Amino acid sequence: MFEPIGPPPLSKGVIKLLTLWCMLLPLWFLSALAAGGFRTYVGGHLFVIAWILYPVLLWMAFFFKRSRPYLTLLPALSFVVMVISSELDDLLRHA
Repeated sequence: MFEPIGPPPLSKGVIKLLTLWCMLLPLWFLSALAAGGFRTYVGGHLFVIAWILYPVLLWMAFFFKRSRPYLTLLPALSFVVMVISSELDDLLRHA
């Protein structure tokens, strides 16, 4: 007899995670300054690719937050790749 009118509410974890990603946007802007510190092309290019992908991954997390809530973890991939690029740069610089 009674049917829901709108979509179901989002879980608290999804809302908190999306809020965290939005709060990290200033850090994302400032991290662009670190791109000049890489001494190898591989580390620098990997860092820039990760930096460019963050807003794309954030948009995908917002777009799919209701249908696939696990995709709200996508922006973490950008930060993981940034750390990997730093470690790769250190390895290649000392090799």
